[in-house]
Amino acid sequence: MSMSYGFYNIWAVIVSVSVPKIPKGTLSRMLFCMWVCYSLVISTVFQAFFTSFLIEPNVDKQISNMIELISSGLSLVGKEELIVILSIQMEMSNLKMPNYLTRESDSGIEYFLNANDFALFVNDLDMKVKFQKYYQKGLKPCSFTYFTRSMYMVNFLYNSPYYERYSSKVMQHFEGGLVEKLININSDTNFVPLNHFSHFEDKIKVSNDLKHDYFTFNLQHLRIAFLLHISGCLLSFILFLVEILVCKIKFQA
Repeated sequence: MSMSYGFYNIWAVIVSVSVPKIPKGTLSRMLFCMWVCYSLVISTVFQAFFTSFLIEPNVDKQISNMIELISSGLSLVGKEELIVILSIQMEMSNLKMPNYLTRESDSGIEYFLNANDFALFVNDLDMKVKFQKYYQKGLKPCSFTYFTRSMYMVNFLYNSPYYERYSSKVMQHFEGGLVEKLININSDTNFVPLNHFSHFEDKIKVSNDLKHDYFTFNLQHLRIAFLLHISGCLLSFILFLVEILVCKIKFQA
């Protein structure tokens, strides 16, 4: 058997068509059987790997809303006042309140972030101001935004003498930068001003990028495999027709 004829047999196995002639030599039969076994093993391993990639039991879907969080069975951790507000909203929406724990210090946040089996419920200001400290320690929580509206109101009697005094003190706190100072002190980072929230939002966006923690598999990834499969089937069909045509021509001749 010539070298070209051997490659022709190998190509016939690749495209899944019949070989033109059964190998007669012992060496050629051994090589042919080894190639068939190799092709079978490679295709089986590829299919097993591809199937396990599509159905990976250790990769869960990312939680993206409160309904999925409640269904996940994770315990909720947060400040007591936030838990109370959330419980009221759950009751108004006829939703079951998940198991929850209250934390009193930032060390509790670090513990639950390291545990990876709790959901942390914090307000927007805590995430923006305190996120830098957790980010530097390598803690990158996977978060989603949950909106809630909170309103604070102070009532005074009509023509109350306390109104002007109270209003002036509130304006002095904001204009004097006291609120900004308290936020910066609470963040444990002296170099973080209040007007640089976008710096933290960029870090949050980067840490929550699905490419770092999840691989989103969609139909676009299957396009190449689908085209290759169709091309292989079409090529096999064409070669099969050519083989039939050549056999008929030889038989008539």
